[in-house]
Amino acid sequence: MTKVFKRWMIPEGYCWKSIPNHHKDHYWRQWKVYFRWDDAIPEDLIRAAYDTHAGTRYTALMHKLKKNRVQPVYVTDEAWRRYLEYWESEDFLARSRQATTNRNTEVEGPGTGPSKHGGGSVSFVTTNERLTDSSETPPTVNELYLHLHTVNHDGMTFIDTRSKRFYDRLQRRRQELTQATPDQSVDDEAVYLNVAGECPKGRVYGLGSLGRKKRRYADPGASTSQMPEMVLRAEFDIVVEQLRKVMEFMHQHLGMTMDGAGLSQPTPPPPPPPPPHDQQQPPQIDPADPPQQGDNVERET
Repeated sequence: MTKVFKRWMIPEGYCWKSIPNHHKDHYWRQWKVYFRWDDAIPEDLIRAAYDTHAGTRYTALMHKLKKNRVQPVYVTDEAWRRYLEYWESEDFLARSRQATTNRNTEVEGPGTGPSKHGGGSVSFVTTNERLTDSSETPPTVNELYLHLHTVNHDGMTFIDTRSKRFYDRLQRRRQELTQATPDQSVDDEAVYLNVAGECPKGRVYGLGSLGRKKRRYADPGASTSQMPEMVLRAEFDIVVEQLRKVMEFMHQHLGMTMDGAGLSQPTPPPPPPPPPHDQQQPPQIDPADPPQQGDNVERET
């Protein structure tokens, strides 16, 4: 995917949001030339997964360019000049300073240090999938939290003050609900979301990117048999599982290298039979077709 970006870098591409929609569509068309998927999977589902990965990959590419500050051969002089102007603009520098401040915020008070987790560079969604594959059952929200917030995933030694204090609050709340309703099982996920509360941008503390998938409007004191949203949750989980399979399919093919073009592709299917003599041969796809024009540039605000 990144190699496709490098073949068509444009001056407006100093960040993913600033790339015109028609040029993003061009990236998508080029990616489709080199990749295929099961016909049973709808293309709009593939596009949704692609857009998520494309934004992340492009951001990582630009972060590397910004850090090195060395013009690569695949970036034109005009594009490089625009990138430098953006990185040196007051708006970008202000955002960078604010991001640094946010990362260093001591949420639990002075001296407690910034929030941390033990998941490394792997997303929480991927960690959850790996734990599911290793044990053949999805981890509970509490098991996932302990795995990500204890030293060497030992489930006991918390990596920072905030993670320990949150888990203590979580256990107290669960004990209160268990004592109040001894004949009913308590939904641990609903309890977790209730204790975590609302976070900026719809996130859930302690669950990273997985938190958005788990946000529910649930009563943490209700039993699992009394929760009407369980049906919706089951349907949602089916959709998530379908997306997970799409992501796995994409990852399996990103490491394969295409000869000549330097791009990845799976083994192509056999060519179709030749058309009858009275039919015209359909035009071939040109991987270097220029982007379609007409869309306005979207700039980051």
